[in-house]
Amino acid sequence: MAKNCRCESVPIAFGGIFSGIVLSGLIGTTVSEEYFIQWVKEFQTLISGIIALVGALFTVAAIRRQISSSEKSHEDLLERNLVSARSVLPMALSELVTYGESCLSVSFRMAKGHEIEPLKKLSGSHNDVFREVIKYAPQERQEQMAELLAHLQVQISRMTREVAEYRPMGREEILYANRIGDEDPNKRENILDAAKLIFQAEDLFCFARREEEEEERSRIQRFRGLMIRLTLNPEDWPNLLDAAARRFT
Repeated sequence: MAKNCRCESVPIAFGGIFSGIVLSGLIGTTVSEEYFIQWVKEFQTLISGIIALVGALFTVAAIRRQISSSEKSHEDLLERNLVSARSVLPMALSELVTYGESCLSVSFRMAKGHEIEPLKKLSGSHNDVFREVIKYAPQERQEQMAELLAHLQVQISRMTREVAEYRPMGREEILYANRIGDEDPNKRENILDAAKLIFQAEDLFCFARREEEEEERSRIQRFRGLMIRLTLNPEDWPNLLDAAARRFT
């Protein structure tokens, strides 16, 4: 509102100046030269002020145009940099999803006491990609990516420790574990944290590809889908589903 008022005041000021000049001309043509010179001397301070005001208005207008042009150039530069940085973001997200799926698979196998395979390794290139995108992304996306990176660091640390300390169960232990079901809260947390990492990475794909956000399934529905992809029956894990509903609601 204030900016509009300032913009509207410029033509008003010019109108007043123009009226003053016209009035001065009329005076000069209707009165004697001597009287006009005397009038100019008497109001020379006012006339000097008007001339200074005209110069100032022209200067302000030029500065505003320059500022507006600079802001537009800066916005264009940020947009170009964002497009460039975002072009490699899908690859980084795909790597994180693959790592999250590896964590999820290993976590389920540890929960059942089975032999496990080594976790997928991260190349580390995602750090540079995210750092560059965060510089130019909107604040909402910056916070979203920062949260993902923070969770990823915790996930890497936790899974590295869990895998190093894990020992497969014997046959009797596996049978017992199958009878009591998914009652170990620590194993449930490992599974849910891996799923969260996958969701966080997947939620950024539309932004990375500059696509329209689509109406998506709830996270608990997506979690069931992850279990089915691992050929697991969600109904065999009632405690895990309850915990997932609390975490992802």
